[in-house]
Amino acid sequence: MRQAAPAVGAKAVTLPVATLGRACLAEMIGAFLLAFFGCGSVMSAIITGAQVGLWQVAVVWGFGISLAIYATAAISGAHLNPAVTLSMALRRSAAFPVGRLGAKVEC
Repeated sequence: MRQAAPAVGAKAVTLPVATLGRACLAEMIGAFLLAFFGCGSVMSAIITGAQVGLWQVAVVWGFGISLAIYATAAISGAHLNPAVTLSMALRRSAAFPVGRLGAKVEC
């Protein structure tokens, strides 16, 4: 695994830089968690008849998003939405390597 270079004037702390394969795997796991908790909350609300409001669905869906971001942020940046990945590549080309754009959008 490659090591990230420290910022100028900062303490010499080495952070691991994820490979493209690990980043794509993290994105797939994050997308799975998002779909599992999100669609699962809607399904369980319909099956159990707990359709009082959207509160319970929104809370569980928000928990799924939080869990997916927490699980994948350190490895791949938690770009669970391909539109976010595309906008990061276009707007912050120095911070986001454009060479990874095609593979990450397809993951």
